[in-house]
Amino acid sequence: MYFGRPSEQLQMTSERLPIAEQGCPLEQVLQQLRSRGERWAYELHDRHVICRVHGQAVQPSFLLAAGDEVGIFSSKPWLAA
Repeated sequence: MYFGRPSEQLQMTSERLPIAEQGCPLEQVLQQLRSRGERWAYELHDRHVICRVHGQAVQPSFLLAAGDEVGIFSSKPWLAA
């Protein structure tokens, strides 16, 4: 799920992505999203992306499991280019 600036800039509120049965690091999912293009890479850059899994703040190394709900936020100001 995308909240705040990422939701607005990426014109996305939510989507479902497949997670391998053995799980995968959150960073791998973020890299997959960043590979969609320059706008995605910019909005989801490590410097300002904030992620929560089931409401708890997590690091990019967090191991996601199938069914985990990930919230993506940004610490970047709304009006920043």
